[in-house]
Amino acid sequence: MCKDGFFALFVMSFIVGILLYDFFPNTLLLAIVLFLISLLILVIYSKIKFELYLLLIVMCSLSNGYIYSHLYSEISVSKSSIVNQYLKIDGVVRRVTSSQRGGAKIELNVAKERMMLYSEFGLSGNGYEISHLMPGDRVIFSAQPKEIESFTNEFDYKSYMAAQSIFTWAYLPPDKIDVERSGRVSLPIFFLRLKRLISQHIDRLFKNRESSAIVKSILIGDRDSLDSNLKESYRVSGVYHLLALSGLHVAIIYKLILALMLFLGNSRGSKIIKSLIVILLLIFYAAIAGFSPSISRAVIMISFYEVSTYFTNRKNRVITLSFSALLILLINPHSLFDKGFQLSYLAVLSIFYIFPKLNILFTSKSRFLKRVWEIVALSISCQIATFPITYFEFGTLSPLFLVSNIVSIPFVTLLLNILPIVVITSEIIPGKEYILSVLEHLIMLLNKIIETIGGININ
Repeated sequence: MCKDGFFALFVMSFIVGILLYDFFPNTLLLAIVLFLISLLILVIYSKIKFELYLLLIVMCSLSNGYIYSHLYSEISVSKSSIVNQYLKIDGVVRRVTSSQRGGAKIELNVAKERMMLYSEFGLSGNGYEISHLMPGDRVIFSAQPKEIESFTNEFDYKSYMAAQSIFTWAYLPPDKIDVERSGRVSLPIFFLRLKRLISQHIDRLFKNRESSAIVKSILIGDRDSLDSNLKESYRVSGVYHLLALSGLHVAIIYKLILALMLFLGNSRGSKIIKSLIVILLLIFYAAIAGFSPSISRAVIMISFYEVSTYFTNRKNRVITLSFSALLILLINPHSLFDKGFQLSYLAVLSIFYIFPKLNILFTSKSRFLKRVWEIVALSISCQIATFPITYFEFGTLSPLFLVSNIVSIPFVTLLLNILPIVVITSEIIPGKEYILSVLEHLIMLLNKIIETIGGININ
């Protein structure tokens, strides 16, 4: 077995260990014993059969995944200092969003923990408007935080929040909160504020609320303004993944950055400069997007790809994919249960192994037709790989999902190649109003197509 396959096997075993902990959380002792026995055999016996050697490595990695997931959960939840105690909480705001019931969801940093605060919009105890809370603001209140649980079998809310490193929640009326506006902010809070400022800037640029919501969603991952009916249309049509930042969006941004740096040339020195610029800009973009698992995965993959290409002069897809997955799971093993994480990796695997086989089925001298088929083949391959999870998650899917993807992916690709430049240069770009009008009409056309496809019933 080559080194690439060996490392991939190690990562897969680690993932299986995390899965086993989710199903069998009370067998820690067995995992420790399995790890120690496997490690002891590997250390004592240097000359063993290759098959047995692989099995022992798998056992070590699997038990490591189990133990690591257990320790992470224990530290994050069981040992939480704020669960089931009525106490005074002093936290820093990370994010404020409107809830479906008209109130507010406030994500807080409390000491070294995160929690979700549910409140009604209104005035705080010192007269501050809750809806005007900014990342970095300090809030002080009394509450009894609870551990987040899943109350239905349809949606594992606990795992969903755990993937975001949030394990506790509290509810209280807004007049029980004291607010202090912070002058100095940390680097993470800076990026959260920057994301909010960009969101507000987009709202000013795009007068149509629906268009603005789509732009914020596909550009910076802000889906709070999306209309529920529009989200349902995208969901039923099988293209909701386009509204959630993923590897597809990062790949398009990556290609855009490379295109803008063509003037640097292809010398060895310029390649190093371009790689550094690409990595830094993508990390900056990921920070604005909140380092979601799918975005982090894509940025890590591309960064490792750029570095490995420079040092080894080869593009190793298996190593890149495995390394990115391992790094994300080491940061938070609960990311494994995040649907975005799962869909992203399945989509990437489909691009590696299914897309090439589909792409060669059609050949044409026409560059246009060839490009159209590439889009079709890419969409089919991604849908094949992600269909089981998509169907299980949403329960329903339009039979015309392929059509909606073929139509929408070029739209989103075009928008992501234009929007970053327009948003950044909006104050100096000539013909701004005309460009924004064209973009709004494109977005409205896309929404209309998706709504039409989503409304078609095929029995």
